[in-house]
Amino acid sequence: MKSKEVAKFLGVSDRYIRDLTKKAIERGLSFIEYKGEVFYFKEGVSSKGNKSYEYTRLTDIEAPVKKPQKRSVVLGDVPEIDIEKPSFEEKLAIVKYYIRNNSSYLAIAKFLVMRANSSAKPESLARKIKMWVEKFRKGGVEALKDKRGGRRFSKIREDYFLASLIKAGRIKTAYQRYAFMEARESGREVDVFNLRASVSYQSFLKYFNKVKSDPIIKALMSGKDKVDNLVPKFKIPKLYPNAMWEIDATKLDLMVKVPVVDGKEEWFRKIESEEYKLVRYALIGVVDRFSGARVYTLAKSDNSYSDVRLLEKAVRRLGMPEMIKGDNGKNYVSKHFQEVLERLGIEYIAANAYSGDEKPFVERGFRSIQHFAVFENLPGFIGHDVGERNLIENQAVRKSERRKAKQTYLKEEFMWWWEAERVVDGIINHLFADKFEVHQVVGEVPENLHYMLGKKYVRKLQLEGVFINGRYYIPDVEIWNLARVGSEVEVYEEIDDISRVYIKVGDRFIEAVDERAANISVEEAKERVKTYKKSVLKEVKEKIKKGEENLIELQREIVKQAMEKSEIEEIKPEVVKKEKEEIDVFEFVIRKAVGE
Repeated sequence: MKSKEVAKFLGVSDRYIRDLTKKAIERGLSFIEYKGEVFYFKEGVSSKGNKSYEYTRLTDIEAPVKKPQKRSVVLGDVPEIDIEKPSFEEKLAIVKYYIRNNSSYLAIAKFLVMRANSSAKPESLARKIKMWVEKFRKGGVEALKDKRGGRRFSKIREDYFLASLIKAGRIKTAYQRYAFMEARESGREVDVFNLRASVSYQSFLKYFNKVKSDPIIKALMSGKDKVDNLVPKFKIPKLYPNAMWEIDATKLDLMVKVPVVDGKEEWFRKIESEEYKLVRYALIGVVDRFSGARVYTLAKSDNSYSDVRLLEKAVRRLGMPEMIKGDNGKNYVSKHFQEVLERLGIEYIAANAYSGDEKPFVERGFRSIQHFAVFENLPGFIGHDVGERNLIENQAVRKSERRKAKQTYLKEEFMWWWEAERVVDGIINHLFADKFEVHQVVGEVPENLHYMLGKKYVRKLQLEGVFINGRYYIPDVEIWNLARVGSEVEVYEEIDDISRVYIKVGDRFIEAVDERAANISVEEAKERVKTYKKSVLKEVKEKIKKGEENLIELQREIVKQAMEKSEIEEIKPEVVKKEKEEIDVFEFVIRKAVGE
């Protein structure tokens, strides 16, 4: 059917049908609906070569001449719905999906339950879907609308109602807040001793008693932490290895040595030196939810680069995961880490803030490792909390000797940071040996895994090479057999050496080099920039700070002297003794202003 035929059938203008179609396209829909009648449309070309649309009535789709066989669920097409409380639009979307695809009720229900990670029974949901379809066939779109309830509390503004519960107190007090917000919006004069709202206090109280068991209301009245935790928690059944990993980091309860060479701290190079600094490294780990197998690494800090290094180590040992669950830390949601996961086809799921129970395996793993007796007997162990640390420090030295602030007063043969990493690996292999036995590597490790761990840049290939972060990187001559000058290419960092990058052409990675750059990792380069800022820019900043302090003193002196030259006579308190209280306050303000 053409738009004119649809317009004639519905008794409206052709322009009205075209407007409905335009709005449907803007909303990403492929159908229009008018007074219970639904028409699906698809784009075509008219005899004059212009764009046109062909329309098909829904009832023509749902009444085939021959009953077709049930088809399997088309995963990407199943609409998303709230399983517990589906809206009218969600019900209609599921009904239309069923009619178009002729899938079984149970197949659709099972997929919806699995995707929502719900504990609901698919059989129960399948019966609901069947009921929606039957209602639709008998009464059309209107039959799917929930007609329960009325307008009993329609006058109550939900936004004002929620805002009125912001602070604990009697319901009458909350009603006052509600009335105040209403009055302010309407522009009425506010009398806080005689506040009245458009709804009576009794209606407000009845509404509160009706909704007080609602999870949102209960959370709101329990504090902001409860409100934050209203976000649905994602749970996944432990079906098979590498279905989901958990990732997290914590500070190691161990002091280890970092080499200091020529005044520079070597956080990444494994080189022994006479001078060193004692620090606590970050312990970062991933755990497979199904098997409990895990991989950990030590890093100066938990950032996107340390995370991708751990990811490479874990993938090579455990295989490729389908999903990784972590928190909303800036390193995990960073563009760098997220792009690496996307390249590898790994989905990331963020847990709610301050909800360690959503990552129980990796959280318990940190405790198991660091509370192990062998770990607590390691040189450099400083305790698990402030109380233990103070006790250990007090046992190591007398209080009279603790005059100078130190990182620690322990007198032990501390390990180098790379020695500590190997020790931690040994403890993990001992504690979780049985977990590795049941873990099966699932999925092939990408051949170019390491090349894809750095940040990605899109650049035009020039005769000189590619320009990244102020440097020209000259590619291997082989690249000219694969790409032309001026073509756009993807360039990936080499995270272990800033003098190299990798240019991706098709499925190939071609190395490009800047021979002037130092042979150091990206993290080392950033660390050296920090060192420069501390050593060179510190003095400059101190001078600037001194100048700012002098300027503030000068400004104060100008204000003081200018006020001393003011012609305003000082008011003596004895002149108006009858108004002593007001004069005292005024005198205090004046004296404060002139600095007496």
